[in-house]
Amino acid sequence: MSRHELYEDLKALKGEASRAEILASLKREQSTREKQICQDFKAGRTSGIKTAKLISGLYDDIVIALFDYARKDLFPSDTETLTLCAVGGYGRGEMAPYSDLDLLFLHTGKETKRDKQIIEYILYVLWDMRIKIGHASRTPMQSIALGRKDETVLTAMLDLRLLSGSEDIATNLNALLAKERTRAKKQAFIAAKLAARDKRHSAEGNSRYVIEPNVKEGKGGLRDLHVLYWIARFVYGGNRKGAPRKPHKVEAYVGLGLFDKKAAVRYKKAGEFLWQVRIHLHNISGRATEVLSFDKQAELAQCMGYEGESADIAITDFMHTYFRTAREVGTLTRIACAKLESQSKLLLPQGMFNFLPVVRTGVKQRGLKIEGGRLNFTSAAQVKKKPILMLHLFREVGARNMDIHPDALLAVRANLYRIDESFKSASENAQVFFDILLKSKAPAALLRVMNEAGVLGAYLPEFGSIVGRTQFNMHHAFTVDDHSLYLVEYLHDIERHKCVREHPLTTNFIKNWDTRLRRMVYLACLLHDVGKGKGDQCIEGARLAITACRRLGLPESDVETVSWLVRNHLEISETAQRRDISDPALIENFAQKMGSITRLQMLCALTVVDIRAVGPGIWNDWKGELIRNLYVATSQALMDDIEQSETTPQTVDFSELPKEVRDKPHFVTAKRMLKKDITELWVLTQDREKLFADLCGAITSRGANVIGAQLSTAKNGRVFNKFYLQNSEGFAFGRKSNARIKGLEDITLKAACGDIKVFTPWQNIRSPRAEAIPICVRAALIERTDIETIIEVEGRDRPGLLLDLAQIFAAHKLSVRSAHIDVAGPKAVDVFYVTHEKGINLKDTNLNDELLSVLKARGRIAT
Repeated sequence: MSRHELYEDLKALKGEASRAEILASLKREQSTREKQICQDFKAGRTSGIKTAKLISGLYDDIVIALFDYARKDLFPSDTETLTLCAVGGYGRGEMAPYSDLDLLFLHTGKETKRDKQIIEYILYVLWDMRIKIGHASRTPMQSIALGRKDETVLTAMLDLRLLSGSEDIATNLNALLAKERTRAKKQAFIAAKLAARDKRHSAEGNSRYVIEPNVKEGKGGLRDLHVLYWIARFVYGGNRKGAPRKPHKVEAYVGLGLFDKKAAVRYKKAGEFLWQVRIHLHNISGRATEVLSFDKQAELAQCMGYEGESADIAITDFMHTYFRTAREVGTLTRIACAKLESQSKLLLPQGMFNFLPVVRTGVKQRGLKIEGGRLNFTSAAQVKKKPILMLHLFREVGARNMDIHPDALLAVRANLYRIDESFKSASENAQVFFDILLKSKAPAALLRVMNEAGVLGAYLPEFGSIVGRTQFNMHHAFTVDDHSLYLVEYLHDIERHKCVREHPLTTNFIKNWDTRLRRMVYLACLLHDVGKGKGDQCIEGARLAITACRRLGLPESDVETVSWLVRNHLEISETAQRRDISDPALIENFAQKMGSITRLQMLCALTVVDIRAVGPGIWNDWKGELIRNLYVATSQALMDDIEQSETTPQTVDFSELPKEVRDKPHFVTAKRMLKKDITELWVLTQDREKLFADLCGAITSRGANVIGAQLSTAKNGRVFNKFYLQNSEGFAFGRKSNARIKGLEDITLKAACGDIKVFTPWQNIRSPRAEAIPICVRAALIERTDIETIIEVEGRDRPGLLLDLAQIFAAHKLSVRSAHIDVAGPKAVDVFYVTHEKGINLKDTNLNDELLSVLKARGRIAT
């Protein structure tokens, strides 16, 4: 139905029931056309951008018909003082399903009674239709005055589009807006938009490679395309007569000289992909949502036509395309902004490392020059003759802290095919690459630019295989390649003594490394995860590291060391967090695996930055202490050259307890160790059956998460247990609440005394996001002696899991000596050292089956 036909239908509805009938008529039109638009989009008959325009057109018809009906028929007048305009995304004529309608009611002077009646009527009808409205009522001058104070208002008006009413009023506003385009105001607008972009990126993780990206607001998302449009629109978009030139279509960017034709095609393709993803996401969710969360990625991949042997493969392929598109958006907006600056003579913020001084003295490297404050090739033809100039470009940029000229980036992209086997094997090129890696002022930032330009993945194809590879878990926050570059960033920070408080041990020994050691560890940072998606990531990664390092010309001994680091990059973290490092035999075995203090230090540094690079909040002082304790014990064993020995019984050390409580039958205290983000719960009591289960029940009932435990029993049956607790956010339990600490102490004391036998854990409500992550369930029994067994379990983490496991141990009369709890996203990996009666082989019991049954148990889905 056309907007005229819709208006005529509304006119025909008369009487007291007219409002209800009007509402029903508009809802029918909305439902019918939305359904058809959705069907055409899903069937591939319309593109993403075309669908966004069709949705906007649907609401144009509804809003215009409603506005015309209100002003002509309900509240008629001989003088028209009100004009209806669309602004924001609706003004651009692009809308996703369930998006807001941004309306601006323009009037010539003081808002009349009739104006208010029309506005109120329209808004109430649209609200009754469950349409989200953003609206304002102003004169053109009021709009300009507000825009001068608030750049978001000014930005919305750049997309002003007349819907209905007096054209003169809208033209007046456009004319006033054109007068705002002075040089100083253009400069201020650009600075404000780029600052807002940076703030938005920071809020979304400051990376275009977060594994649950925001398709609209995230780095490399649709909003970044809009920022370029707004800047170009404000700089080039109008004249003082009020006739705006709208660089809205990508072809306009070519005409303005911001893109060449090839870049324009890439830009258009990226925008189309992002619009398709956004529209599918809104349809799947049934509401306006912009985050590609785990529970949506499988269905999105299917909607976008990605298939594979399993859902994981389809998701990986889909997200790989998404991240490559986000990278393309970053590259293209970078080029366009630099072009815009050079053409308009407006200064845009530049420099990859704004916190470092820029070196602008003459360039000694032949084939390079400084142009407009940016580094460029003397000519694109030089790159074809001498491809090593691509690496020289990045080396000079890293040494000088300069930005790269957009023409240089275009030349690099055009010559990526010249990074062939002979290029990758040339020793001269390898030396330049090592200078980039080891001598740059900010190597990680430079490597990110190389990665976005496609050079890093082309030169190191092993790294190229993980570019844009998603990690389908809730533990890692970034794609594999971006995670690896964060390792480089954090290692460089430690070298510059920026992390002394968090990593005093690593900072101390890393300062003594020579260039050879630094090169090996930096390469290990880049290559440690290249085996992901290819089988056993450590084994395959070590194999690929050998290939890469030999091609780079490293001595064979260094090749073996880098491969060893990649092969063992999980050993320290897994041993420190999942094993009893008070066990002398374990330390001796671990020391033999390390082989030398130097290798231990290299692996320790790699481990520290690997954990930090997983995501915000993953590293804490508790993990730091575990790693330091393992390092100290292992280095002592290496220096003493201790021979393998039998496990010696551990004596119970009661000296940490205050003297006045050591003879008490029961004693419980909780201490908040805020620097470690841990609360230590000490329990002194007498050993008995089901003690560990009762204590776990008490702790769980108060909402505390056990992340470790040391459980000691003396020969006389006296028990001194330490539990290490955190809250659900990964901070010390009860860190801001004395009442929670007191409640924990009281119920734990009752459990120690045997006064409470049954506890109700916090409600187990399953997260749809967590449920989307596949978790393999595993239980393993490792016999150490005829009275001691190590029990390893893996499964989906949930409230009450430790209690359920403890109750199984109690049923089998197992005494837990130590517990090591490691939670990575939705996955729990728990290790228990248990003792039992001599001669019992736990593998002959049904213990394993019972553990698997508990690990497979699920809670209810959140509604």
